[in-house]
Amino acid sequence: MGVRFIEELGGDAVMCEVDYPHGDSIWPDVRKAIDARIAGLPEDVQYKLRIASAERVYGFEASGLGRR
Repeated sequence: MGVRFIEELGGDAVMCEVDYPHGDSIWPDVRKAIDARIAGLPEDVQYKLRIASAERVYGFEASGLGRR
């Protein structure tokens, strides 16, 4: 649902979440599932959703594993 509203909210107001370890989460196929859902968005917005917004909100630097 959030992907549909990114244009209205802006990429800085949205980030991906996984809900691990709950049984209805998308783990262990997180990257594949997220990539499929945000594939049509510009690369800079995809980066914000995957990494940059969480870094900004939670004050950390993601490991190189999340970067392409």
